[in-house]
Amino acid sequence: MVSGAAFLDFDNDGLLDVFLTNGAQMTALDKTDPVYWNRLYRNLGAWKFEDVTEKAGVKGHGYDNGVAAADYDNDGFTDLFVAGLRENVLYRNRGDGTFEDVTANAGLKKPDPEYGTLWAVAAASSTTTRTATSTSSSPTTASGTRRPSPCAAPRG
Repeated sequence: MVSGAAFLDFDNDGLLDVFLTNGAQMTALDKTDPVYWNRLYRNLGAWKFEDVTEKAGVKGHGYDNGVAAADYDNDGFTDLFVAGLRENVLYRNRGDGTFEDVTANAGLKKPDPEYGTLWAVAAASSTTTRTATSTSSSPTTASGTRRPSPCAAPRG
């Protein structure tokens, strides 16, 4: 089964953080154990990451397999849309290191009148708040000047 990954700056500190979706216990398709939780890793700089999944409130509900990151409410903080079996979840970034499930308030929990409960296997976003960065170990600007990687910058 596919899995989703999003690279976002959820805490607006200039460093790219990582969100990963995860499956669930079969056949219940439920995240009954932390081994099945989705994961949000906060970038601490110097290639060090901290698991903030539980504190942020994004461990998930069921079998998740896709994610899109975008600022859906234009408040300056990147939100998450998680695609999964049986349900999709929209997490609104509160800007304090936590997210809230706003799926119902956004009208996304309503079953389709013809097909019932809908689910997804992937998610995508075409809007970003950051420009792409080079994956090489020593990215450069157009003038050839070295530019530090957003993952390697130490937290100040």
